Amino acid sequence: MGKRRWYVVGLAIFFFLVIGKLLKLTFVALAIFVMLGVFLLYLFKNKS
Repeated sequence: MGKRRWYVVGLAIFFFLVIGKLLKLTFVALAIFVMLGVFLLYLFKNKS
């Protein structure tokens, strides 16, 4: 479970970096990252 959680976190950071580079808009990338973080927290809360 621990490894899988770190894999998801790494994937989220990777997507954040790719989206940030593509859009070149820090504000939009940050907003997407925050939304992704909230979504991941929601999923982890439902599992436990």
